[in-house]
Formats: sequence, C-alpha cells, structure tokens
Amino acid sequence: MEISLTHSSADYRTILQQEYLARKERNKSYSLRAYSKQLGISKTALVEVMAQKRNLSSKNALKVAERLGLSPDVTKRMLTDIRGLRSPNLDSTYQTLDEDSFNVISEWYHYAILNLAKLKRHKADPYWVGRRLGITSLEARSAILRLERMGFLEIRNNKLHRKVSSLSTTEAIPSAALRKCHKQNLFLAISSIERDGVDDRYNTSITMAIDSSRLIAARKLFLRFRDRMCAFLESENPDSVYTLGVQLFPVVRKEDRKRR
Repeated sequence: MEISLTHSSADYRTILQQEYLARKERNKSYSLRAYSKQLGISKTALVEVMAQKRNLSSKNALKVAERLGLSPDVTKRMLTDIRGLRSPNLDSTYQTLDEDSFNVISEWYHYAILNLAKLKRHKADPYWVGRRLGITSLEARSAILRLERMGFLEIRNNKLHRKVSSLSTTEAIPSAALRKCHKQNLFLAISSIERDGVDDRYNTSITMAIDSSRLIAARKLFLRFRDRMCAFLESENPDSVYTLGVQLFPVVRKEDRKRR
C-alpha cells in the first residue's frame, strides 16, 4: 500500500521520495510534475525539498500529510523536523484521532483481520494471517496488537476472538484516514482483477448522464444496498473474507460541468 510501516521512523523527505518511487513503479510515465500537482505544491518547491535545499512551510507540510494520508505521529514529527517549528500544533484534522485509531481506519487489513476471526479455520499467528492477506508478518503482528490494545480483539487458545460485532466510521473521521482507506481498497480491487478468476470476483460499471442534485439521495441508496448485501452474504458458516466497494464519480472536469 502507499504508506508503509517504514514511515514510522523515516524523515519526511525520505517519505516524499519513497512515495514518489512507489507511484513511479506502478506507472512508469508518472512524473514529478504530476506528483507535485497531487500534493498541492509547486514542482520547484518539491524538487528543492527532496534535494534538502529548503524545508516545506508548515501550511504545505499539513497539506502533504493530508494528501499522503500520514498518521498523526508521523505528521507531528514532520512538523518538528521543519526549521522553526519546535512545538508543532496540529490542526483539528489531525487532533481527532490517536495513532492507533488512525491506523485501524486507514489500513485495510485491520478490518480483514477482524473478519478472519469469524472463520472456523483460522490461527492467531501473524505468519498465517500475513500469508492469507498478502501482507508481511510484521504488519499482521502490529495490527493484531493494535486491535487488542483498542479492545476490538483478543487471543484465546491461538484463536482470534472479536470483542465488537461491527465497526463503522462517522463524519468526524479525518479525511486523511478515509482517503488512505479508499485508495487502498481501489488498489486491492485492481489487484483482484489481475489475480482472481471471474468466478471469485464481480466487476461492473455504467457511465451515465446524471442529475447531480440527486447525489445525496443516491448516497443513501448506496448505504442501504451495502447493508442489505452484507446481510445477504454473511451466514453462520463464513469461509472467506471479501470487501464490497461501490464507486460513483464524475468523468467530466468541474469547469466543464459549470458551463452547462
């Protein structure tokens, strides 16, 4: 995924470089210009920051942290590293959640581990969990410990036991955590297309000309559909863990839509 565990100890310039290289690996034509645009800073500033010729401003640092989905601790350390910011104060976006809560929401495999606990044949073993989810044993171990600390999970007789029936987010969740979560689910969907046969997945889409005033009502329909599908697919004998994702997004630019 985009933000790795190594970010917990890396300086912010290294984080910027690692993220750029990761995106470049996925898309060979990806450029520094595109990267700077997505971060919301100029290409010149980005190049000079990564070359250690200048620091990010506090405003740009918060912008970069939000767009990369950096956790509160990493964001605070980044601000501390910037010259002149000895006692950084995070804005409300990053004060809402602590580090554990942020990571549970933003890293997809926490939800997957909670649902692995529903399977009869599972092990509370980080190596087993890592193999089943395609993550490292270190990521699996850290996630299990985090879920235990938060009271969502406990281990008994080498089995994972959920202590909560379900988890849901609210509108108070920082956008950085949700953006990271949504991006990770999209990458997982792409990986599934390449890896899994058509009998194990289902992908469909439709492009339409819509009345955008109905979007709020459409979101409510999506939520009802999601909950009904969950109730239909879950049973007394689950044997796998799936993620349901529904995407609805504009394919025309905002300026084009304003000219209607």
